[in-house]
Amino acid sequence: MLILWDPTWTERMWCLFELAAFLKSRKAQTTKQELIIRPVLLGPVSIAMFITSSVVMLPLTFLGGAVSGGIMTYAPLVSLIFLGGLVTIYMFVGTLRRYFQDLETMKQQLKVISFDRAQSTCCEQNHVNESGNPYLCDRLLVKKCINVWFGSQEAFEETVRSEVLDIVSRDLTHGVFTSKWVLGVTVPILWSFMDMAAYQIVSAQKLWHFRALNSLLYGLTIWLTLPAIIDLGVTVCNITRGVLRNHCLDMKNFVITLFATVFPVGIMGSCLLMTFFLCHIRRLERAGLFFACMLIFSLVCRCLTFGIKTWLKPG
Repeated sequence: MLILWDPTWTERMWCLFELAAFLKSRKAQTTKQELIIRPVLLGPVSIAMFITSSVVMLPLTFLGGAVSGGIMTYAPLVSLIFLGGLVTIYMFVGTLRRYFQDLETMKQQLKVISFDRAQSTCCEQNHVNESGNPYLCDRLLVKKCINVWFGSQEAFEETVRSEVLDIVSRDLTHGVFTSKWVLGVTVPILWSFMDMAAYQIVSAQKLWHFRALNSLLYGLTIWLTLPAIIDLGVTVCNITRGVLRNHCLDMKNFVITLFATVFPVGIMGSCLLMTFFLCHIRRLERAGLFFACMLIFSLVCRCLTFGIKTWLKPG
């Protein structure tokens, strides 16, 4: 079962009832049913990341092989695109930090969840409809169902505090911005390099060309390096989570954005320049050297991420 969960969730009685119904149905069935929780935020963020990746790669896609002949000619356009990507990442960082703060608040709510304190519309209206006529309390009906399913109200609350809390912590913290997700939303980067390789094949009038293989290797290297970089950035957003008083002037947002963009882009740029200046080796060997450098960089990012997550893990 897939649940789209809002981290700003509060204890609504019917939300608890739906969750209880699923937990009961899962125990009653012979085949194991898995509970999967995804935040509502994931949809807009995925669309924004995909569009940003597409826009950032537009110069390379439309200019094709002309870029390799004179990159400085298009430096203003590339700089403008990079600046737009920087602003997008700045907003993304602020959104992530607020998301992890709301998630932490929701975890605290689940730890002390109480069916009696859950909000109910009928109780808020004193069990009187718009016409002034009294009607049954939904809370009593739901409570009877829960007592039948779980034996007692306390047993249900304990299930939520243990099983559901573990699933929420796992899915909404580590199961959202995964490597597969990163590769999916940044696939336009690979498409752009594939387009360049196709242009070079057509220009050379050959079915295959070393320059095309060179472009594909560069594109694959950058694309496959992004999951490690973004995972590190998301982890940093998690440890710096907090309520943003001013989204535009938040200094932590600015520092994290610089760390998440200038640092990896600087490393990639340095490796690219290093390989370009090695004129005594072939193009394909330069691409292989770039791949090796980015592999080491990815391993460093993974080690940093693993160290931070281990340090944050309770106990």
